Amino acid sequence: MMWPVGSARIHRVTETAHWPFPPEEAFPDWTAEHAAQAARRFPEAYDATTGELVLSIHTHVIELGNLRIVVDAGNGDHKPRPVLAAHHGFAAGQPDRLRASGFPPDSIDVVATTHLHPDHCGGNTVLRDGGWIPTFGNAQYLIVRADQHWLDRLGEPGAGTVESDLARMREDSVRPLARQIQVVDAPHPIADHDGTRVRLEPAPGHSPGHCVVTVEAADGSGALIGGDLLHHPLQLDHPELVHVGDGDPEAAAASRRAWLGLAAERRWPVLTAHFPEGAPQLITETADGLAWVERASQDAGPSRQP
Repeated sequence: MMWPVGSARIHRVTETAHWPFPPEEAFPDWTAEHAAQAARRFPEAYDATTGELVLSIHTHVIELGNLRIVVDAGNGDHKPRPVLAAHHGFAAGQPDRLRASGFPPDSIDVVATTHLHPDHCGGNTVLRDGGWIPTFGNAQYLIVRADQHWLDRLGEPGAGTVESDLARMREDSVRPLARQIQVVDAPHPIADHDGTRVRLEPAPGHSPGHCVVTVEAADGSGALIGGDLLHHPLQLDHPELVHVGDGDPEAAAASRRAWLGLAAERRWPVLTAHFPEGAPQLITETADGLAWVERASQDAGPSRQP
């Protein structure tokens, strides 16, 4: 899939299209009413037969001028996550998927990570000869300072805790990038070409440094790459559905309201990391609040030859 914005083109490369989750594990306040609404309104994102959420993991690649920018490299393969079992031991081959889509890893110039959670930064590295090396050997990796500090403060957690898996993530997906990392404060400009700008913008709550990426043209058209502002489309209708991974639920809800409201006002598509194919992307403002409308998409291949 491809979205044109000014002189930029945004491509989606899917790491896994079907990532099922028991809803109670994602949203502790999930009810039978939520299930009924999800089955009726978003059948692509809820399996009424199994009662599971149907999620995906996507990477977005922005082409702007001569630059190629990856937003969130995905979960990555072979990562040990014994506590966070849904992230454990992937074998999806995302580098090969990028290559097949026309974006060889060595052709990427910048990797912007919206936040340091396993399914967004695990793909930063690949296993080679028993060690972890950067997936994108020629890229600069942008890491937000607030998340870097949070991850560093974890120390060495006890075995069998979520924190122990996050510490593993730090060792296998962040520290091997040391020579290529730029630690930044958001907001942070990523690229600007021919009147089209790409920026890392703060949207804290899911993690301390959680960000979104905005792509905006000179005429005001744009797109919002939302990180984990949303995990499921039902959250737009039910803001009380707090995700279990939200470190600060109130701040996450405030960020969600602010950025989704801006997307509705400007008619920008919301490109999420986890909505499956066929899920909505455009938001409108109604008398009752924000609501989904039909998605807007367009297919095309890469504009730059690798």
